[in-house]
Amino acid sequence: MKINVNKDWYFLLGKDFDTYISYGFSKYAEASGPLCRYYDYPNWERIDLPHDWVIKLPKDLNCSTFTGARAKSRFKRYSTNKVNSVEKIHNIGWYRKHFIADKEWEGKRVFIEFEGVFRDSKIFVNGEYLTTHESGYTSIILELTDHLL
Repeated sequence: MKINVNKDWYFLLGKDFDTYISYGFSKYAEASGPLCRYYDYPNWERIDLPHDWVIKLPKDLNCSTFTGARAKSRFKRYSTNKVNSVEKIHNIGWYRKHFIADKEWEGKRVFIEFEGVFRDSKIFVNGEYLTTHESGYTSIILELTDHLL
């Protein structure tokens, strides 16, 4: 049985991702903030997939690329200039999806397929780190069976 999970996601454009990696992902089962299982997210934007948050950021037309770099990304594209102000760093998009496991799934293996995840993505289920997806706009299939409640 296949279920489309593209509808009813929540999204938040976050700041400096380094805040969330100082102790390593394996220790985030008891995390706070957006990584936490019980994190409160009612003020997040409601979106459907596919979704690309970077296209909403303003471009830096002084950047040496034909399209310009996004002014609020951490590093300017084709440049070594790092943005120094923490207030200007918006280098992470948080996505959340809430669903209740169907009773029919009991005793069966459950997988999720993301058809086009961008690079350096970290994937969590119920606050538990599953994997990192480093390729750009490629698919990934993950087993959720042992992580569902």
